[in-house]
Amino acid sequence: MGQSMSNELQTDEFLSRGELQRIIEHEIIERHKETQDSRRRTPRFPLSGFAKCMHLNRDLSPKGPTFSAKCRDISTEGIGLICTDRVNIEDLVAIRVPALGPQTILAKVQWIRAVGHFQSSFDVGLQFVSR
Repeated sequence: MGQSMSNELQTDEFLSRGELQRIIEHEIIERHKETQDSRRRTPRFPLSGFAKCMHLNRDLSPKGPTFSAKCRDISTEGIGLICTDRVNIEDLVAIRVPALGPQTILAKVQWIRAVGHFQSSFDVGLQFVSR
């Protein structure tokens, strides 16, 4: 199915949704309870740092080299990233966020908005998915 990749980004084993939710609740939500926005179905929390990402084919095999993205925010349902690599709606992406540990997360692109000077960067919303 998937293959192991260099730079510690594994595509042969993804973090389960349940384990990911436990990590997010423990590592992120507990530190930011006071910033919750009650208008959202699942509150988003600020997340700083960078994520290592990789485009995936539908069979979850790697589709190109890894790329970095700046973390914007996170919830138990998804993550917001800012990147210069082009992604498309419904693309599958393998993500490793150091703040959440060494595991690889599987996500699907839900929306994209060009940002920055000359619209050279992309604000991307991804939803966590299971295999």
